[in-house]
Amino acid sequence: MWDSVNGLSEVHPNLKKEEGAEQKPVGQYDDSAYIAYMNQRIKIHEDMIKQEMKDDEDYLSLSVKNADEQAKAVMDAQLGTIKSQEMLVDARVKTEMFGNIQELDSYKQLIQQKLAAQLAYYNQEEALARAEGKDTQKFEDDKVKAAQAAATAIVKLEQKAAQDVRTAWDGVFKPIEASFTSNITKMIGVPSAGVHEFPRRRGSLR
Repeated sequence: MWDSVNGLSEVHPNLKKEEGAEQKPVGQYDDSAYIAYMNQRIKIHEDMIKQEMKDDEDYLSLSVKNADEQAKAVMDAQLGTIKSQEMLVDARVKTEMFGNIQELDSYKQLIQQKLAAQLAYYNQEEALARAEGKDTQKFEDDKVKAAQAAATAIVKLEQKAAQDVRTAWDGVFKPIEASFTSNITKMIGVPSAGVHEFPRRRGSLR
């Protein structure tokens, strides 16, 4: 009797099983052949799953690469625009009497724009790395370095502007001060009108 649940050959308990004869239904496969067939199907499915996983990994890697290239292109374009604007400010500085002072705010804005472009790029790179399960500490370090570089650049600009202020004041007031000192010296060196110095008598205490 064929058991459809476990696939074993059985006989009715009231009937005597023939010695040396195995009861198999018509069309039943040999156990070893059936097991080999099932193992082959299992392996095929495993290979299919592995290939699908590999395809997913390849797709993710390609997507990350494309996103990385796109983010880098956007940042490079922004930095290129900022560089062009910086050159225009440099040109204005040369034509203005107190250029570094007058254009200080313009320089600061460009530095902030540059920092914003860099941070946006590092944030996107960090998100892509996190999606791939990679370490993101490098991007945190890059963001800190970019912020420090921007702060340092602003401090240098302010120091240069302060020096220009001192130089400008020196250029304006030093000639005036020198002229004023020269006039005072001349006035002190000339006797006032109506005042005469009498000759000293010999033996005078004066």
